[in-house]
Amino acid sequence: MKRTRLMAIIGTVLIFTLVLIGASFAQGATVQVADNPTVGKILTDANGMTLYIFAVDEENVSKCYDGCAQNWPPLTVAADETPTAGADLPGELGVIDRTDGTRQVTYNGMPLYYFFKDAQPGDANGQNLKDVWFVAHPSPADMTVASPVVNVSTSALGDILTSQGMTLYMFTKDMPGVSNCNEGCMENWPPLLVNGGEAVAGTGLSGELSIITRADGGQQVAYNGQPLYFWKNDRRIGDTTGQGVKDVWFVVNPAEAMAMAAPAELPVTGGNTFPLTTILLIAAGVVLLVGGVATSRMWSAR
Repeated sequence: MKRTRLMAIIGTVLIFTLVLIGASFAQGATVQVADNPTVGKILTDANGMTLYIFAVDEENVSKCYDGCAQNWPPLTVAADETPTAGADLPGELGVIDRTDGTRQVTYNGMPLYYFFKDAQPGDANGQNLKDVWFVAHPSPADMTVASPVVNVSTSALGDILTSQGMTLYMFTKDMPGVSNCNEGCMENWPPLLVNGGEAVAGTGLSGELSIITRADGGQQVAYNGQPLYFWKNDRRIGDTTGQGVKDVWFVVNPAEAMAMAAPAELPVTGGNTFPLTTILLIAAGVVLLVGGVATSRMWSAR
């Protein structure tokens, strides 16, 4: 009898424990990964609502308060709460103390926000708003959107090209309109791809954006013919850790890229210019003329 009662008590405790575990899982993680048909893999809260990052923020510092925070409410946790990560979340979650007394969740040091016009899970109405608000992605490899915007951003390296806030790079072993970064290379340097749309020029971008077809069939964005990439080790907006890697990977300065795309010209007196090909043709003509005169004189001497 005592043994039966003991087994009943143990069974009750086990059931109660399972109920608590089930309730805990039902609440979901603070930040998790979700698939979105237009913006790829993104970060959401436990209810599937899209999370955003603000390009004006600094690492572990929010610059969004007052009216800004009304439109972009921060993702917060209680004073005694630690944010939990969902499955397959590659980055790190953290918490910062805001000046309004709340505790905001960060991802790889970037504060996370909602957008007040998103009404239901899957909405991403704040994407690329004013070229400073972007959906939060788990990693650069997941930043494939329908129509990516390429922006000009200011960095410690000068003006550089970015997309969704993250630095874009060029590969010096590429050829115009041709990517030579495949397989293992593209795991480290994810190409900037389009997902059924077109590349869009952001404010201040004057060069030409185009779409090239990669060897694997992907549709990659190119700037003045130069294929564009992310770097897997850039974790947050403003990172340029891929600069100079192996002396073949570099950030894309829009002015320098324009100069690279321009036809070679040589200045002449009066400020006019002639294409290099014209100069070469003229030089070849002079050589032939001199050679002809020399030959004529030689025959005359005979």
